[in-house]
Amino acid sequence: MDLAVVLDLITLGVLTVGGFALATVGLGLQAGVKTSAEEGARIAIDNVNWPNKLGQELQKVRGTERQELRFGAYAALWAKQRPLAIYDAGIFNEKAAKKLSGELSDWYFSDTGGLLLSKQVRDFYFALQDLLRAVGAIPRWRAVRPQEDAAQIFLRVLKREQLDNARKTIVCLKRLDEPGVDPEEWAKQAATLAKEWRADIRKLHGRWGELSSNEHFAVLQQVASILRTSMVNDVESRSR
Repeated sequence: MDLAVVLDLITLGVLTVGGFALATVGLGLQAGVKTSAEEGARIAIDNVNWPNKLGQELQKVRGTERQELRFGAYAALWAKQRPLAIYDAGIFNEKAAKKLSGELSDWYFSDTGGLLLSKQVRDFYFALQDLLRAVGAIPRWRAVRPQEDAAQIFLRVLKREQLDNARKTIVCLKRLDEPGVDPEEWAKQAATLAKEWRADIRKLHGRWGELSSNEHFAVLQQVASILRTSMVNDVESRSR
C-alpha cells in the first residue's frame, strides 16, 4: 500500500479517536457543570432558608422547655387542691374556701404559676376560683363528703338548675378523653368549653344557700376535678 495512503488512514483514525475523546470529555464537563450548578443552587436555597429552619428548631426546643415548666406548674396546682379530695377527712366550710382561694392565688402569682396556664385551661381555673371566692363570703355552711358518687350528685344539681352548657362540657370532656381521639381536638374545643363552663358555674353562687351539705361538697369537688381533667388533657395533647 502506498505510504501516503497509510499515513492518511492513520491520521483519520487519530482524528476520529481524538474527536470521540473530546466529545466524551465534553459530556463529562457538562454533567459536572450541571451537578455543580444543582449543588450550588441547593446550598444557596439552604442559605436563604436557614433562618426559618433555625427558628423552627428553636421553637421546638422552647416548646419542650415550656411544656416541662407547665408540667411542674400543673403538678403544684394539683397538690393545692387536696382539701377537696373525696377521701380526705378534713372539714371544708367558708373558712376553708377562703384559705384555698388564697393559696391558689399565691400559686397563680408565683413565677411558675398563672403565666404557664394555657388558654385551654385558664377558664377552668377561674371557674374554681370564682366559686371559692363567692362561697367563702357566705357564712355558716359546711360541705359534707357524701356516700354517693359526687359526680352523680353534681349532675343532678346542674340538671335541676338548668345549667345545660356545664352538662354539655362534661360530656365533651369525656369524649375528648377517649382513646384514639385526635389530641388536636382538645386544643380546638377546650378553650370554648372552658368559657361556657365558667359562665354556668357562676350561676351556682347565688343558689348556694339552697343546696344541701352533700351538694356543697359535690359541686366544689367536681369543679376542682374538671380543672384537673383539663390539666391532664392539656399536657397529654401537647406531648403526643
